[in-house]
Amino acid sequence: MAISSTRLRFSPLVEIVAREASHLTFGVARKRTFRVEVARGNLTRALDILNSTGATEDELLALAARDGGLAGASSMAYLVGCFTQLQLLVYLWSIDETDHACIVPCTPVFRLAGSSCAGDESAVLSRFAYLRRIGDQLTLESPASQCRIELLTPDSAAWLHSLSTKGRMPCGAPLQFADLLRCTGFLESDEGGKLLPQSFWEFHDRLFHCYTRGLLSRSTFRFAGTAESAPPAVKGPMSVTRICLPIPDLAALKQQSDDLLSVMERRQSNHGHYGTTPTLTQLGEFLFRVARVKRLASGMHQEVVFRPFPSAGAIHEIDFYIAIVSPEAGLSGLFHYHGVEHALYRLPATHDAVCALLKEACPNFAVPCLVILSSRHARIAWKYEGIAYRLTLMNAGSVIQSMYLVATDMGLACCALGTGNTESFARASGLDTFDEPSIAEFILAQSL
Repeated sequence: MAISSTRLRFSPLVEIVAREASHLTFGVARKRTFRVEVARGNLTRALDILNSTGATEDELLALAARDGGLAGASSMAYLVGCFTQLQLLVYLWSIDETDHACIVPCTPVFRLAGSSCAGDESAVLSRFAYLRRIGDQLTLESPASQCRIELLTPDSAAWLHSLSTKGRMPCGAPLQFADLLRCTGFLESDEGGKLLPQSFWEFHDRLFHCYTRGLLSRSTFRFAGTAESAPPAVKGPMSVTRICLPIPDLAALKQQSDDLLSVMERRQSNHGHYGTTPTLTQLGEFLFRVARVKRLASGMHQEVVFRPFPSAGAIHEIDFYIAIVSPEAGLSGLFHYHGVEHALYRLPATHDAVCALLKEACPNFAVPCLVILSSRHARIAWKYEGIAYRLTLMNAGSVIQSMYLVATDMGLACCALGTGNTESFARASGLDTFDEPSIAEFILAQSL
């Protein structure tokens, strides 16, 4: 019978950087350090083992207790608890002294506890589990788990494959591997077609939700220490063809505009009920009220921007593009709105590419004017780790509400769209989908 065991070890990100008579100094990913008091020699040896081959917690406590008794063991238990809370430890899982998997905690509350799959023939790999490469390791992850598992051998990959099919649980080493996956949240039971709460979640929706609502999501400015500078607050002109937009008189508009309650009550999506293209004056007023850049300012590690709508961290990574075909107005093509200059810059998009954008936006109706929101992802990811895309979608929601209210107050027909084609926008604009994908579309027109 194969024998499995689990031992603790420092994460590869942790290393001893200095030794003193009574302290050890550890470095974490070459970014931060911490010092540990080691008054006893065996406590130092236990930490050395944690930093090399690893050991079980019982072995570490026993070693620390050799020259310190209960006090030494208590010190070691306290340190293990602190290291676990800081996510500095990983678990090496082995069978017959061969390491097959490395369990990497993803939250401070993760603890590896025992479980048993024996007799559970319905256990199968969760449909939310997936494999991807992280560094040099093939890694198993799932939004249902608080850890990830690095597969260290071909055997572990084969055992994982055997668990992807419903049926009788495997025997021997694969069964023990199944036990590991069960207690770490990677297996699920076949409920025989019964609808459970998790049945209503798509894989990508659950993945997005869990990974952007957890403890891994934070403001870190993780790219600030690189040689690259932060992406600029405002893009420069994208062409030499510039169309200056009329600047509205805000003082006069204050006298003409309805109160907020009235505008919100009248707001609606005019799906399919579109008149002609907005005039240049109307487009200028709309963009000025919604999207102009009011001012720029210095911020921590990157410049910040102030516009009429809110944005996480005042980053304002969202840019505005206008797709329009209106020969009678003399305004046809794909344009980028420059919020500082309050001007449109024509992009070298073909007529067919612009027509394709308008047609895909609403196949059953003619779209006079399409406002496309893009996200300069690197700009918001420069500050936020784990939640950058979530934040840009929240920012887009704020923009859409602003566009609805301004369009309603101006008497324009409008409608936000639930779908869009990033590839079509990339072809028309020439932008890279990793660098600046489209994330939302909004139809704007004269009212019928």
